[in-house]
Amino acid sequence: MSQYKVSKENLKKELLNLTELEGYTFKPKTKKDYLEVDDIKVVDKEMINNILSTKFSKTFKKLLVLALACINDDEADEGDVSIVLDEVELTREILVNRYKKFLSNQEFQSNLKKLRLLDNELRVKYMEIKKRAIYLEVMETEEKGMGGR
Repeated sequence: MSQYKVSKENLKKELLNLTELEGYTFKPKTKKDYLEVDDIKVVDKEMINNILSTKFSKTFKKLLVLALACINDDEADEGDVSIVLDEVELTREILVNRYKKFLSNQEFQSNLKKLRLLDNELRVKYMEIKKRAIYLEVMETEEKGMGGR
């Protein structure tokens, strides 16, 4: 299927083949009442940077809510932290593999730093849970050892 852009500037009409242009392509959320669009290709670098920054911010906010719930929960176990760590890693991989070529270097580094900080906090929580589990296991074995005398 061919894709073309129709522009009308200064009463001069021209067709531009979009398959030749490099840009960020995404599927928009559309309502049935409007024109149906399969996908949109954005070629303006500043607009792409803004779109991806907004998209990353929404994803990061969701991750942050999950991470804070897990970090602040005294009853959280290794599985809970592992799931959130996996989500952080997935988001980092998407950032590096899909968004890096479109984002400005400053925006990319800033987003990567946010994910690293979140990852570090979750790893600290994971280690606290591990220490607590080891401590409880040691206490349990000591109690069994004293009870057997």
